[in-house]
Amino acid sequence: MLYEALTAGCRVGLLRLPRSRAGRVARGVERLLAEGWIMSYEGWQAGVCPAPPTGVFDEAGRCAHWILDRWFPSEN
Repeated sequence: MLYEALTAGCRVGLLRLPRSRAGRVARGVERLLAEGWIMSYEGWQAGVCPAPPTGVFDEAGRCAHWILDRWFPSEN
């Protein structure tokens, strides 16, 4: 639900939980944290207010462009 909240333009905070495994999802969450898209609970607890998303996060548009490029390359 992180990506859905970011797509809606929401400020997003994250409660850290122990990882069950290191994988694509864990790497994605770490990247969102590193790039400032989301804030950790520890940051909020230290008194930092979650900032609005650092840019436009249009996952639906990105997916639509990928589909068009993948299956309809001559029509773009």
